Amino acid sequence: MNIADSLNWRALGFVFKREDQLVDLRLKNLKKETLLKVADGPLMNVAFDQSKKSVHPRIAVGHEEGQVSVHNLDHENKVKASYRIQSHLNCIYDLVWSLDGEHLYTACGDGTVGYHDVHSETSYISSEKVQYFSATGSTSMKSVVIHPTNPDIFATGSSDGNIFVWDTRVLSKPDISIRQAYSKETKRKGLIPYGSGYINSNSIRSMVFQDGNTLISSCSESSHIKIWDMRRTYCNLSDLPKPMYSLDAPPYVSGFSCLALDSSLMLLYARAQDSTIQIYDVGTSKKMPVSEMPAPSVPKLISFHIKIKLSPDGRHLVAGSSNGTLNLWNTKTRQPLIEPSEDPQFEELTGVDWIQNQKQETLISRLPVSTHPQSIFPTSSKTVQTILYAKPQPRPLNLALPTTGWSI
Repeated sequence: MNIADSLNWRALGFVFKREDQLVDLRLKNLKKETLLKVADGPLMNVAFDQSKKSVHPRIAVGHEEGQVSVHNLDHENKVKASYRIQSHLNCIYDLVWSLDGEHLYTACGDGTVGYHDVHSETSYISSEKVQYFSATGSTSMKSVVIHPTNPDIFATGSSDGNIFVWDTRVLSKPDISIRQAYSKETKRKGLIPYGSGYINSNSIRSMVFQDGNTLISSCSESSHIKIWDMRRTYCNLSDLPKPMYSLDAPPYVSGFSCLALDSSLMLLYARAQDSTIQIYDVGTSKKMPVSEMPAPSVPKLISFHIKIKLSPDGRHLVAGSSNGTLNLWNTKTRQPLIEPSEDPQFEELTGVDWIQNQKQETLISRLPVSTHPQSIFPTSSKTVQTILYAKPQPRPLNLALPTTGWSI
């Protein structure tokens, strides 16, 4: 049914009930469309180019051996062109596209952040056009996030509890440094803000910008999510940096592996180490979670590399798992949609991402986003990636006569 038919029925006094159950049903019956073998070694994470400059999807993959690969897909979700370079000497823990789709940011275990040029049409990536950012005293970069409005600004989190905000136009040092952001001590040891003075620091696994001046960070070994004001300075050598405020976790949560913020910038989804999703209302600054999404299955082991991602319409949340199963929730009902698989295809499912396919892009202005298919792209520690595709189904016509007056 198109928008013209819908308006004609509404003019007659009929009301259409738009239920999420139809979308949930399609996502429950995900079908394996394409298997892409992009490398012979283990893979860590994946990211779709959301800029929509290309007609077909573009995928960037971060490899455990420090390689970065970019893949162009055709209309059948098959690889049309691939480019791969040796970008780092260690594992790539995080990878994101720039807002314009012309650059890739990679956070690596060798302590550097790579800034890669990617050709917008051919997706060609060259090892000769890579800029590297590194800070004194940081051992390993674990996370990277792009500023929401300034394409030259990005932030990184390191394994020793440091947060750095960088400008791509300045290679020498970060613009903002928040050192020992998750230290358990109240005072610094020594006057030097790096080196031997670092104690009890924790790995910063995920960060999101709430707006241009507010950065939210999480730690794998801390039950606190911290909100930082980027307009403040954090250079006091005697006291540890203090955030604007912190969000607290339930007693059974010891840390977080990934954060996701909805389009309203009010609801924060945080994946805890016990595989539950804690939901915070950052718009009201409530310290405790307002709700929780249960874990579909008990994890075999604690993994710090599991990612979560909200769907483009914000109706669903997808996550990997240490069991190798894909976890999927409805953000309205807060309930899982997929039962745990008894025979998972992956030992560990680490990276996931969503994108709207070409058909959805052409119809998005005419139909609700929830009635169209979306693609999920998970990665694992093995060599094969999967694109999961929710097949479109005919939408049943649900009509309800209004009791009084007209309903539009």
